[in-house]
Amino acid sequence: MFHRRFLSRSCLFLTACLGLAGAARGAEPFETFLTKHCVSCHGPDKTKGDLRIDKLSRDFKLGGDTHHWAEVMEQVNSGEMPPKKEKRPTQEEIAAFVTSLDARIKEGKAARMRMR
Repeated sequence: MFHRRFLSRSCLFLTACLGLAGAARGAEPFETFLTKHCVSCHGPDKTKGDLRIDKLSRDFKLGGDTHHWAEVMEQVNSGEMPPKKEKRPTQEEIAAFVTSLDARIKEGKAARMRMR
């Protein structure tokens, strides 16, 4: 009986840990990419192109900055950003970022459509 209860609790703990790790990883490509490749030119110290990435809303359900995020995704996906003089992200970093941002935009749009 003790063994079964221990095993059951261990499985629940492991599941919870994996869920938390997955949630942390889910945000990681997005915010890590922004911090590593965008905020130095589009943040509090510099504001190139009148765009402050650090000030854009991360609440995609409201959709207030979706047009800016779509432009960011376009610029990164096309290779225009970050500029060639900056440290270039790997293809894996670009893919993870674009995939994450695209999913956020789509989920936000779907949420707004449900609220209508």
